[in-house]
Amino acid sequence: MSQTFSSAKLEFDAFFNWFYWAINVGSTCSYIFLTNLAVQGLPPLIPAAFGYFWSFLIPTIVFSLGMVVFVGGRHAFVKKPARGKRTLDSVAAILMRAGLNSTRGMLVLSGVVALLPVALTILSYFVTGHSHLHVGFAIAGAVLIGYGALILAVFCQKTTWVVAAATHGEYSFQQVTQVAQLVRLAPFFSVLVVFLAVHAQQTMNFTLQGCQMDLRMFP
Repeated sequence: MSQTFSSAKLEFDAFFNWFYWAINVGSTCSYIFLTNLAVQGLPPLIPAAFGYFWSFLIPTIVFSLGMVVFVGGRHAFVKKPARGKRTLDSVAAILMRAGLNSTRGMLVLSGVVALLPVALTILSYFVTGHSHLHVGFAIAGAVLIGYGALILAVFCQKTTWVVAAATHGEYSFQQVTQVAQLVRLAPFFSVLVVFLAVHAQQTMNFTLQGCQMDLRMFP
């Protein structure tokens, strides 16, 4: 058994070794060859006017060939049927069962739900004809994101309420512990949502206006 596991690990490591080597070689070729091709072309074969087109066409052809090889070898792949319940369904079920049985859990679930309407801030980008509606969507999205991030940052430090879900017997202690570890990462993900929301403001009107203003504090 140990020999089989060791052999499989060596094959796994060898695959990813060649996989990342291929990525690095492809990236190097792109920066060295394709960037020059886009700007200067490849006279006399490719005029400079068509260099940009060919710099995208060549990777498309190579990618298509890779897909053909991948699909053509699908019969040689080792396929194992899935066992047990789907992971995402199990995670959601454990969180719901544990969350509805504790005050802290209900607060965490409300924080997760509050982060979902982040689409309101995206929707506000397209509502340009009605200024009040645009501001309303943006403020509502910002308030919900702030609430969700604050709740997850404060109440996801302790996960005893998640472990309590294992007492019902439907899920193993290992499954519940893994979900608890995922919950402890929620503060990081919540801050990441806020960061991305702020980062997306770089192309907004106020930021663009600020880039054109005289920002000197003293004459």
